[in-house]
Amino acid sequence: MSQRAHRRTVPILLTGVLMFAAVGCGSSEETRPMTKSSPQSIPAARLSPPANPQKETNTLARGTTSWVGGLRLGVASAQSDSGTVVVLDGYGVPRENNWRVTGKAGHSEKLANGYTISIDKVVNAKKLEKGMIGSGGGSVTVTVTPPK
Repeated sequence: MSQRAHRRTVPILLTGVLMFAAVGCGSSEETRPMTKSSPQSIPAARLSPPANPQKETNTLARGTTSWVGGLRLGVASAQSDSGTVVVLDGYGVPRENNWRVTGKAGHSEKLANGYTISIDKVVNAKKLEKGMIGSGGGSVTVTVTPPK
């Protein structure tokens, strides 16, 4: 074999040996998935109100929305121990403007559609340093009671 042919053959043989070794490593017992499955199902986001809304309590972080007891709610503010909950959608909620419920823990308000929103707890947003911009967090725990 010439030296030139030898230079081409050696890299090809080494590549073949390495590929064979990589494929040959392992056993049939290694066919399990590498990730573990969760014993609990992951809840999907509710896109519309439930067909039969029930009394429900949920904690909403400022800047998020969620369906609670048949109403889509968002938190506009959480400061000075007072929260503002905005009613965005639901049965009997007008499209042209949003209803707001503002108050401290213990405040309840009955809406024109018969639903009652109770503010159970307010976690104040963090005060930001002077000149800083951002939401600062905060949350409001609400209970929504549908009309009977």
